[in-house]
Amino acid sequence: MLPREEKWHNGKTNRISKNMDTKIKEKKIWFFDDDSYNTPSTHQSQFIRFFQIVPDWPGSVSEKYHNTTLAQEDNKEESYYPKSGVKVKHLEKIIKRINKIRALVFDWDKTLTLFEGVRVGRPSDGVTNLENSVKMLKKWKYIPESWSSSKLARYILHDSTNESRFNKLSETLKLAQSKKIPIFILTNNTMGTDQKNLFVDIFKELGVHLPITHILRGGSRGPKRKGITILEDIIPLIEKWEQQQNYVKETFDEEGKISEITFGGRRRKTRRKTRRKTRRKTRRKTRRKTRRKTRRKRGGDVDNNKLRDLKVQATIASALNNSNDDSFENDAIEFLQSLQSNKVIDQEEGLDETELKLIGLSGGKNRKTRRKKKRRKKRKKTKHKR
Repeated sequence: MLPREEKWHNGKTNRISKNMDTKIKEKKIWFFDDDSYNTPSTHQSQFIRFFQIVPDWPGSVSEKYHNTTLAQEDNKEESYYPKSGVKVKHLEKIIKRINKIRALVFDWDKTLTLFEGVRVGRPSDGVTNLENSVKMLKKWKYIPESWSSSKLARYILHDSTNESRFNKLSETLKLAQSKKIPIFILTNNTMGTDQKNLFVDIFKELGVHLPITHILRGGSRGPKRKGITILEDIIPLIEKWEQQQNYVKETFDEEGKISEITFGGRRRKTRRKTRRKTRRKTRRKTRRKTRRKTRRKRGGDVDNNKLRDLKVQATIASALNNSNDDSFENDAIEFLQSLQSNKVIDQEEGLDETELKLIGLSGGKNRKTRRKKKRRKKRKKTKHKR
């Protein structure tokens, strides 16, 4: 173990949580690099599974690009390594062991690409993303006018020995993203500092979202060696990533929603649906509560038919008390008895409409008016006598 690694091992191991140690036994970070200098130490290999890419010798780019100035210049400089890079066999292994992977970390030159220093343009020329790179290469006539951003991305990631490499890479990284496995770029190239958006745009062409915070520099020319960078910088980012994914999963599982959420607009839609449902539930609850309260105030549910019968009986009773006509009184008593016995009364035996109207006028609130009328009549009689 090197003295620098001993310092890290003695002083900074406590940063890694105890919970993470149990996870590491089950899952590891898969790290792909062409440089044996970046092989993890024995301590680092507890957390990292290292795949060294054998670079072999330089060769020629795919024949379909030979007519472009860009390919001719790359062939002259011998910057393309056909047998290097992450091959389809590596991608198939990732797919097969996807549940054993905690994170994927790729070097850039001769690993994710088969180039040693791909030609995209310098930041001083204004090249900070893939679109600007296409404009600059067209301006200097390195690529035809018909080339788009996706065409340049395919050139950067192409494998002259296997044309299916770009599609297989897209399929593998999409699967990792669906399994909530974070993807990182850890490169010695200065692009990892000044041109991070280029990586983001190239991954977009693969159909994968790469956060800009997941692009780091490390290695012989970087701030520190790659093994230490993974332990000190990438593992804390993985822990944050896992916390976020677990939080989203738990909240959506509680609400009975889908636990696996892809990037894009689906998450927003599910949130809107849950809000609408919660609003509906609260409205229903409030309506039920108000109904119960009103029932309690009224003294429970009362039969309206019974109330009507009682009112009619009350009006008849008041009419009987104040009635002077014997025939009217007898008819009213018969009507009252028929109501209590629920018998149907013929029109002749019962009261007609005019008599019922008189009963309605004579009951309840109309007693005061009748007393006033009687008083007036008495006053008139006394006046006549005088």
